[in-house]
Amino acid sequence: KIQNSAILFLSEKMMEKENAGIAYHVSQILYESCHFESMIKIYRRMCEESERKPSRVFIGVTPILDARNLTYIEGLGAVVPEDVKAKVLSDNNAARITERSGSQIIEMLQIFFDRAYAVHPDSRFGVYAETIRMKDVNAYVDFFGRMREALKIYRSFGIKEKV
Repeated sequence: KIQNSAILFLSEKMMEKENAGIAYHVSQILYESCHFESMIKIYRRMCEESERKPSRVFIGVTPILDARNLTYIEGLGAVVPEDVKAKVLSDNNAARITERSGSQIIEMLQIFFDRAYAVHPDSRFGVYAETIRMKDVNAYVDFFGRMREALKIYRSFGIKEKV
């Protein structure tokens, strides 16, 4: 569990990057957004206090394809809550694991965007969709297509069709 001091620290790091001239921020891979929402609120407040327009923030996402893939994702530093792991890995069927993790991500993003844009309609967010294993490229393409449609993201991810 992330403590408030860590959220404040990360928000301050975002402002340091702002002051250094960063064009945008990229988050870690997310599967739940409550701590991220808190960090963004503090970051926005800091921007308002320094009379700056917040930079665009890209939210990192990738579907979990199987238990081995989950271990790798966690090794990259992503925090996958226990309830998400239990829900996603409730059986060993790779297609259903990918479907459930994709649904979890889409739901998390929808809730986050609804909350963020309700409070700050001028917010600038994007989604950074990470591909971990090239051998599973079709699973990623399917997920990115579902995510794009569900979130009404009109900007192309550069993926036109299955490989």
